[in-house]
Amino acid sequence: MTTQGWDPPQIPVLLQILLQKTREGKLRWQQTVDEHTFLAAQPDERVIEISAVFGGVREWEDRRVRDVTINFVVRDADGNPLVEHFAIGDNTLEYELYKSAERVARRVDEEVARLIEWANSV
Repeated sequence: MTTQGWDPPQIPVLLQILLQKTREGKLRWQQTVDEHTFLAAQPDERVIEISAVFGGVREWEDRRVRDVTINFVVRDADGNPLVEHFAIGDNTLEYELYKSAERVARRVDEEVARLIEWANSV
């Protein structure tokens, strides 16, 4: 884990708030040209970026674990990183935020609602 500007204990607090606001629909994420990177912009032009790098699947303590690294970066208006943080594994707060950001950016709920509407009309 690498952080700049904030103490590491504040990162989980920030991640939890962002996850909550994403789930409440108050934080809108956008997809980028990289299918595994999502952005949320703040009014003061800071940009929150979350991305994933996926590896393979391996056995660990009698279960299968997906190798994934989640990168979390907060950038200033000039694109310079203010905070850089990463986590490894699919059982982390960072991974939950990534999956929630992906769901919002790709409009999964809206697409499922359309499919339900279509299925009911057939």
